[in-house]
Amino acid sequence: MVERDLTTSRHLVQTPRYQSLDGIWRNDYSTALAASGDRITWSPAGLMSVACFFYPCANRTLTAEISRQPWMSEAPPRGDVRYEDIPPHGLQWLDAERIAAELRSRLEAELLRVCRNRRHIYLMLSGGLDSRIIAAALSEAYRRGELEGKPVGVTWGLPDSRDVVYGKEVARILGLEWIHVPLSAIDIVDNVETVAKHLGGLIPALDIHRAMWFHQVEPDAIVLAGSYGDSVGRAEYSGRTVLELEPYSPQQAFPLLETKVALAGTAALIEDFAALRARTPAQPEYVYCEHEQQCHYMRGLFGTGLSVVGRHCDFYQMFTDPSVYGFMWSIHPALRTNEPYACLLRSYNEKLVRLPWPRTNRAVMGRTEGARRQLRPSYHDYDEWVRGPVYDQLRDLVDPIWFAQTGVFNSSAIESLDQYLRSGSRPTTMTRSCIPRTYVWLAAVRRFADLAKERGVSLAPGNCELEFERAVDTIQTRRAFNPLRRWLHRHPTIRRWLKAAKVRRLRRASVRRYPPTSPTDNSTRIPTP
Repeated sequence: MVERDLTTSRHLVQTPRYQSLDGIWRNDYSTALAASGDRITWSPAGLMSVACFFYPCANRTLTAEISRQPWMSEAPPRGDVRYEDIPPHGLQWLDAERIAAELRSRLEAELLRVCRNRRHIYLMLSGGLDSRIIAAALSEAYRRGELEGKPVGVTWGLPDSRDVVYGKEVARILGLEWIHVPLSAIDIVDNVETVAKHLGGLIPALDIHRAMWFHQVEPDAIVLAGSYGDSVGRAEYSGRTVLELEPYSPQQAFPLLETKVALAGTAALIEDFAALRARTPAQPEYVYCEHEQQCHYMRGLFGTGLSVVGRHCDFYQMFTDPSVYGFMWSIHPALRTNEPYACLLRSYNEKLVRLPWPRTNRAVMGRTEGARRQLRPSYHDYDEWVRGPVYDQLRDLVDPIWFAQTGVFNSSAIESLDQYLRSGSRPTTMTRSCIPRTYVWLAAVRRFADLAKERGVSLAPGNCELEFERAVDTIQTRRAFNPLRRWLHRHPTIRRWLKAAKVRRLRRASVRRYPPTSPTDNSTRIPTP
């Protein structure tokens, strides 16, 4: 189990903790469930959250009687939490080299704090920019004699994928030991069981990948991840910069939930989003949006999913220390780009800048060296695996009749989802990856309910009786992708050009809208107002 002193109430993510009706906080969902009585209810807000976003928002779980510890808070063993003040954003205008040097110093301090005196150190090494930076910092600390154990990079995925090949190359350049962990269809079935048993069905099982592999490492080991790097360093969330973000709005891509459940869940989630805003009044819109992404998306998906590693050994998310993200939040949003990352990597080893980024198969900046065109862009084939080798096992769980009996799910929508999955087609409101993720999530929900029943706990529909006027105006359905957007998805090069132009325009506009607090350095590409 993760040591509680690895994180504080001011870290961006903490070990998930769950509170049941007895008021006691527990580190495992299953133990909180066992303390909640023999009859519990589905949470409309929790169901709506995962149905819309694929992760739990705010403090929600799938059951009304169990809640998660709030973002940036301190929870006593029993009782109410104490909320921390959320650190402010700033508008410092520094050149890329200064940002990189300061970020490197703070990351290395964070790393040494959690890794000092550790004999076994593992890093989730995808070959991407964030894990590449942490790998370089680990290598340098080991070379200086500041670490007791030699770090080991671990890369999961298909052997001919960019992540695996470039992850191995990063380890070779830095002189780290490296382990490849295969990923296959059967891992989906195992992950469904893990998510159902230990996470209460809170995320799709696809999103923990091979995290359970770390249960075979030494119990006194520490495992590091760089999942928070893009969001903290480059201010990017799911491919969108912080200046492109929009406020959260619950919108089902597919009508999985009964209308009354969706209405009640939507109204409750909107109240959750308003409560988060109230913690930091009078902020620019991009600040609110970044808070939402950190509180809901980063914590709900990466914080929840990868927490299964911490059931066996210590686990820590780099970039989440207040010193690290506090510094990056103090930088003007127009400057949180690839350039400081490139400078930081160059300060360790020029080859790390030239080595292709798995996402694009090109260097993060400048000339690319060592690109391999034949490699798979993705380290998995979840879509084909869900529709193929493990479909029958999942189909036994995703039974429309069972879901209809819950009183909260729309069985006809689940039947339609199954048809879309088998045919390989999709509705215009969903991306291709949404269908297998939704299907696998439903399988985990069913398995969670079955496990609860085996423990003598029954699940019943929650109270969805809201005033019609209060609820009806809140529910929205995701709009279909328009023809232009569908065309752009078929032409990725044009889409990248248009996106790059949009981001440049937003950054220039942000300089005018939010004047920097220090003189502009001429080495930056963003003009002064």
